[in-house]
Amino acid sequence: MKLQSLPPMVQTDKRPQDILNENMNFVEREAYAKYLGEFRKNKPDWNLFRTKLPESLLEKIKKVMHECKKIGYIAPVVINNEVVFRKIMGQKRNYQNTDKCTLCSNSFIDGTCMGKSKYNKQNQRVFEPCWSEQA
Repeated sequence: MKLQSLPPMVQTDKRPQDILNENMNFVEREAYAKYLGEFRKNKPDWNLFRTKLPESLLEKIKKVMHECKKIGYIAPVVINNEVVFRKIMGQKRNYQNTDKCTLCSNSFIDGTCMGKSKYNKQNQRVFEPCWSEQA
């Protein structure tokens, strides 16, 4: 196995398998692996493919994907009938600068970010992210 030369972008104690186990039972994990493997193999149109999935499983997949992305894991694949996520790697010099905004799917430019620009006591404009205590 090739060693990774870059550190993970986000340091966390949780792993994708923990998140999968918290949100899905064994049967649902097996079904997810089956559907994901079929989707990756055939590469159909997602809107047509998702009609095959039960709505309850879609909701659980959405929750798992969202939680995994928050801790730096994306792009699930099936290896040996098990769902495996790829890890987002960071640069060594920026390793300490990662926060919750780094992997957020919302964008300030698009207007989907819930953070706000405010003026501080020195009358300087600063950005307060949605996850900060002040927002």
